Amino acid sequence: MPPPHLVVTMCEVALQTWADSASGVGPFGAGEHHDVALRLAALSLATDPEEARGLLDRAYSACGSMGALTECILEPTARELGDRWANDDCGEYDVTMALCRLQSFVRELSAGRAQHFIAHPLVILVAPMPGEVHLLGASLDAEALWEAGHDIRIGFPDTELALQRLVAATWFDAIDLTLSLAFRREHRLSRMEQMIATVRRTSKNPALLVVVGGRVFHDRAVAGDEVGADGCAASACHVAAEFARVQTRLDFASRLLGTRLPAGSARPRLSAGTRDFDRSSAAR
Repeated sequence: MPPPHLVVTMCEVALQTWADSASGVGPFGAGEHHDVALRLAALSLATDPEEARGLLDRAYSACGSMGALTECILEPTARELGDRWANDDCGEYDVTMALCRLQSFVRELSAGRAQHFIAHPLVILVAPMPGEVHLLGASLDAEALWEAGHDIRIGFPDTELALQRLVAATWFDAIDLTLSLAFRREHRLSRMEQMIATVRRTSKNPALLVVVGGRVFHDRAVAGDEVGADGCAASACHVAAEFARVQTRLDFASRLLGTRLPAGSARPRLSAGTRDFDRSSAAR
């Protein structure tokens, strides 16, 4: 995966090319992908979402990768939807429906993409924080981690107890826990910290890796350790790199201390409440 500054640069160049050649998109050039996000937000709130689907299709072709599309278009669109709600320009239900539409479009765009091979993939549970109704962040993270070569299980535990039972019954190397991409949810950070501590205590894997994401980690630059996580990703574009960074750091500490992960960590058994990641589950 290219460094973040290169991803943005590639996106800007692609959007400039798109602006020069595409019809019906509107005039914009390099550095103006924010305008595309503004328009996509407006179109995703419309009664007929087909124009939004077409705009996103063209943006994907211009960006050239799901990572660039995510960071340059999709996540800014989600934040714009949240801002419109904060300014009383739309209701919370409208935001939720718009995010669901974007999630469905992402599933369509992702069909047929290839998974990279890595020698030691992590088995990762990707889940929204229990009570979180906005699932786009979890869907984008699952797509990115799957494409990076990891073994993804996606789950939607509706309560904290359900999440605890899930990690207690099934071995996971890691968990990716997300909050809304549209709303900041700052009031949920303290609860997230308590929940992560409980999940670690109940996990079948005593060395469970935890990475968190959501708008609050983008806007406030909140560090993962502030909520008891091993890391955080301000964008789904960087979530695979964040897991790699965390794993490298913890592996080094393990070797330094002469400790080893418990036997049996290589392969989990599926339990109720999770499924192998596929594009249909990511869109639910």
